Amino acid sequence: SDLLVSSHQTDNASLFPEILRLHVPKGSVVADVTYGQGVFWRNVPSGDYVLRATDAKSGGRWEDLRYPAEALDAIVFDPPYMEGLY
Repeated sequence: SDLLVSSHQTDNASLFPEILRLHVPKGSVVADVTYGQGVFWRNVPSGDYVLRATDAKSGGRWEDLRYPAEALDAIVFDPPYMEGLY
């Protein structure tokens, strides 16, 4: 199998464009179901992706989203980073 190993030390806004470049082709429809204030997307050029931004803070819950599976190419879900916190 093809294995890609990488390591970066930076913030989310700087790293996220690289994650997209590796895993999501430009022009894809992406649902970010934990969009919040859009930090991940700050350094992603507008127009590269069709963004469907949703977040509990803006009145949406990811559990209630009704996007048809064929309408999305990728989903961004940002779980808590502190394993064992909950």
